[in-house]
Amino acid sequence: MMSKNFYNFSRKKIFCSNKLLGQYSAYKNDINNDANGYLQPNPGWAMYNPSWADYTPSVAVLFNTAVTYNKGACVLHILRYTLGDLLFFSAINSYATDTARFKYKFATTDAFMQKMNEATGQNLDWFFNQWVKSPNHPVYQNSYGISSLGGSVWQAKYITKQTQTNTGFFQMPLELKISFSGGTDTTIRVFNDTNNQMFTFTFTKQPLSLFYVMMVVLFSNQVIEDRSL
Repeated sequence: MMSKNFYNFSRKKIFCSNKLLGQYSAYKNDINNDANGYLQPNPGWAMYNPSWADYTPSVAVLFNTAVTYNKGACVLHILRYTLGDLLFFSAINSYATDTARFKYKFATTDAFMQKMNEATGQNLDWFFNQWVKSPNHPVYQNSYGISSLGGSVWQAKYITKQTQTNTGFFQMPLELKISFSGGTDTTIRVFNDTNNQMFTFTFTKQPLSLFYVMMVVLFSNQVIEDRSL
């Protein structure tokens, strides 16, 4: 099944190499199509089911387009976002060139997880447990507020809230894009590890808006950004 996840992901990665030729928007649209291809017909089961090692489910389940292909590709993109390009592609290269365990051999989900932990030097079980071994995905209803503290100092508060009821809480790094008056912007990365978590930022120029970059790119209709604080 992992080969199907990588198949859909690598089509987008190869397409991404054409972005210098003006194809980035088409690449991004292709990723969004995968996200929509998962979200709309999502059957509500996890990508990984340990019982499948003992019995083979139907073709419609095992090779379900929404979960196996489309969500699988999206999860690899989210892993790339979580690790950053340098560490992600270094880890994938280490996996692909590991002749002792993986190259020209079969790979299980758990073996791939272990390899990613080794190659990155991180314990990524939390990531795979929520995105691969649990069903569904996070749904956000975020809010933010902007206030002047006087003396050309501004404060922005951002609360991230997950509202899904069909799976557990997803901890995730958040890249927040803050746009300022005058047309400039900046991106701040924080880690969201509890629900209804507030982040507070101080600036010396007026912020106009904040939004969560990654989920807007992939699952835009699963994120509400509301200036209500």
